[in-house]
Amino acid sequence: MLIIEGTIAAGKTTLVEVIDSQWNQITREQRRVEVLPELVDENPFFDDYMYAWNQFYNNGTMVNPGICFKAQLWFLTRGYTQLKDAVTRAEESKDNILVVKDRSMFGDRLFCEKLLEDGLIEQSQFSIYLDLFEILSTRVKSSLLAYLDTDPRVAFERMNKRNRQGEEGYTQRYFESLGNRYENFFHKFPYNKLRIPYNKPDISVQSDKKQVILQIHEGLNGALNE
Repeated sequence: MLIIEGTIAAGKTTLVEVIDSQWNQITREQRRVEVLPELVDENPFFDDYMYAWNQFYNNGTMVNPGICFKAQLWFLTRGYTQLKDAVTRAEESKDNILVVKDRSMFGDRLFCEKLLEDGLIEQSQFSIYLDLFEILSTRVKSSLLAYLDTDPRVAFERMNKRNRQGEEGYTQRYFESLGNRYENFFHKFPYNKLRIPYNKPDISVQSDKKQVILQIHEGLNGALNE
């Protein structure tokens, strides 16, 4: 299993789409790619969570206490189920399957930590989240975690350009804080990992696309051969 991680607007989803459509063409392999998308649209708490989030960061107003904890707990448990089921399917299948996850519970935890720091979830709630995270995260291991290392200023500019609804409340200061968390996370991540400098690659350009895919391919092969 391949996990693609990186900060907001790093380019995770675009890269996953390229892996899905061009992996075999670029790597000369014959594998079936199964993409596990982010679960934002499925989360029944997400709209209320984002409303509370924007009210807090834009207006300093706390609304709907507890909704952030509910949303993050749903991401954790449903994300674990999504990963576990996909890995089981791949292991039981006769096909050569590459499971690709667009952000995982490991990245989600960083957002939960940020919510705790800013006061949107309570310490007691985070302790429950962390206890469950420690149990679930040891049950599903990736073959490789690829981290798209993007400068917070670059990611912030990319976010503004894409102009996605619900992201109006993010500030560059928030991106810098999140970027520091991603750096610490990657440094401490105990399993196979790959850092991909991602400020300059233009994934729409074939040469850049090929370079990134082959880098991941080499990292996966190295991890599988250990």
